[in-house]
Amino acid sequence: TASFGESCAVSTPPVLESLIRDAAAIEAAAGSAATTPILLPVPMSAVPDSVACLDEAADALRKAVHVTTLLANQAPLLVNSYSQRLLLISHLFTRVLPIPLPRSAAAPTRAPSGCFWGAGPGYRQLHLRSETRLAILAAIHTLARHFTVAALGLPPTRELDAARIVTLGAMAAAADAAARLTPTNTPLSPACAHYAGTAGGPTKPFGFDAHTPLRAEAAGMLLLDSALLASRARVLDYFQAQEAWVAPDHVVFGLSPPPASAIAGIGGASMGVGAGDR
Repeated sequence: TASFGESCAVSTPPVLESLIRDAAAIEAAAGSAATTPILLPVPMSAVPDSVACLDEAADALRKAVHVTTLLANQAPLLVNSYSQRLLLISHLFTRVLPIPLPRSAAAPTRAPSGCFWGAGPGYRQLHLRSETRLAILAAIHTLARHFTVAALGLPPTRELDAARIVTLGAMAAAADAAARLTPTNTPLSPACAHYAGTAGGPTKPFGFDAHTPLRAEAAGMLLLDSALLASRARVLDYFQAQEAWVAPDHVVFGLSPPPASAIAGIGGASMGVGAGDR
């Protein structure tokens, strides 16, 4: 009839509702268009291949922090963010920055002659400002966090474990040497002066308990890179030399259970804080 034909023309046919396209409803449900993320270029080549002094080392560390931060922030847009961060930091600490030379028991408060991690007469860098030393320590701290995240984010292999241990050992040696540096524009902070053993009075230097665990791990390392092999030997030599002049109660960050470290009490006394539980 006429009424049936009119109803078919103006209404949805039975069972065919899904074929009707309501453009206005679809656009409303879609919402606003997502902004396409901008992939910033990562200047990997900004990190130099060599450094000649501590000022250049601080600049190289700052550039490495910038590059690794870009890689971390853009990880969802990059394919190999973890690998690039790990290789960049490992390259920096095993090939670019020299590993400190071992200090002798006769002069533990002074870096050996010709050591890169020394400032003043007899070293390649005559003047060292306190802000340069602090910048080095802060950058090593940041890069250590980036390196740990990158290393734990990759599938474990023997080669990766070996590179991770050697690189972190090189970073620990560099941080230890940087903490002992004496700037020429201002005295060391009380904490660093006591750590280096230069605070005066009956004080002795502090150090890491790193040689024993590193030596145990080094026996089974699978190192396929000559730079990592050389770095392993230098890191072991550096921390082995510390065992001769670091007393057991002056070990910090020890992995074995030594006697209680004295750095908290000595550091508190130098700042006018009395002894006792806090």
